[in-house]
This record gives sequence, C-alpha cells and structure tokens, in this order.
Amino acid sequence: VGSTTSQMLSGLAAAAGLGVGYVVGLREGAITQPLVLNGPVRDCLDALGKAVDAEWSIQDGRIQVLAPGALAPGEGVVLSPSSGLVGSPTKTKKGVELTCLLQPLLGPGKRFLLQSRDVSGTFKCQQVTHKGDSGWTDEFYTAIVAVPS
Repeated sequence: VGSTTSQMLSGLAAAAGLGVGYVVGLREGAITQPLVLNGPVRDCLDALGKAVDAEWSIQDGRIQVLAPGALAPGEGVVLSPSSGLVGSPTKTKKGVELTCLLQPLLGPGKRFLLQSRDVSGTFKCQQVTHKGDSGWTDEFYTAIVAVPS
C-alpha cells in the first residue's frame, strides 16, 4: 500500500526536524506513478514537488508547499512610498525586486499590491529577506523578489 502525499510530506518534515506549514492547492491523488524518496531531505522534497507540480520552501521552521498559482494565506499588503516602499522597484525579466521597511506579513507565496511611479500591480513573493539590527543601527528592511500574480 502506498503513502499519500500528506504522509510523505509529514515524514520528510519529521526527518528534517521541521513541521508542516501551509500546503495550498495540493491534491492527494496527484501522484500517478511510483515514487521512491531516498537521500537528503531536500532532494526528496524536490522529487515530491516535481511529482505533484508544486514548489516547496521552509518558512519559520515549517515546510510550505504551494501548487502553481496558489498563494499562501494571509492578508494582502499594500506597498507604496507612503506605506514603507524604499526607493524604486527594479523590473526584472520575471517580475520585480524591491526593498521596503520591515514587513513581517510578507513571505514566499504571499501576495501584495505594489503602487509606485514606475511599477504597479499585484505580485506574489518568490523570495523574502528580513533584515534588522537593533545594535548599532536602526535599519529594519524587507527585500523582496516577486512575480506578477
């Protein structure tokens, strides 16, 4: 008897000492061919993600899995010069890169509304880096790489 996608994900998370976070848009019956997971957990997660056409990441000590087009739950954030956008967003081949004042509600898979002079629209976070230092400086920023949503 085979394992369900949820069972495989839970087993991999446990092997890595992690919990399971958001799993959005993933169908249990998505794996139609035999799948053997063996080796480092990251390689197994890559294989599982490929088999079910989903992306995985680790957020706050938990494995997050999102199907294509799926968004992590959470309230939308508006980023504009008046709400913490720092400088101008940079357009990339796939989307935008930008910096804002620390925005802890944003993380990979979450959506935000960008309103700037150069770029406006709804975007999905691909990569989010929070930076802060209360020691010598008062710099608290969030760097974001995003694609249109």
